[in-house]
Amino acid sequence: MVCTDSNMAADHIAMMLLQYNKKLNISNFLLRANSQSREWTVMPSALKPVSNGTSYETFYSVSNVHVSMYRIFVTTLLHAAKYGSQKSQATHKIQMSHLFIDEAAQASEPATLVPVTGLLSPNGSLILAGDPQQLGPVCIS
Repeated sequence: MVCTDSNMAADHIAMMLLQYNKKLNISNFLLRANSQSREWTVMPSALKPVSNGTSYETFYSVSNVHVSMYRIFVTTLLHAAKYGSQKSQATHKIQMSHLFIDEAAQASEPATLVPVTGLLSPNGSLILAGDPQQLGPVCIS
């Protein structure tokens, strides 16, 4: 699972990962799960085949069963709450073996805890990535 603080960052990572799959050619390689309220006009067209919609009207909700069919799952930190909620986990519990949080310095601590506490397996690996020289941390008091 790959989580970011923004849709733009999630889209960028998904685009980079899709480049690898051109060589690997793995089916069900990546799912880019979006929130219905995202800004759809800025979503790259290359993500349309691996996304849960291309506009507010074509959006469809993705279940935990659907997520578990993919090798890589990319979404935002706060959208990950949908998949770790008690209601979602009651029907089909998913536990991620690896959780990558990109631009972790930009995200708030509570936002980073959403996928960590709800979706990361107890023996899973958590990778916090980011370049503190590129973007400074955001402090909201």
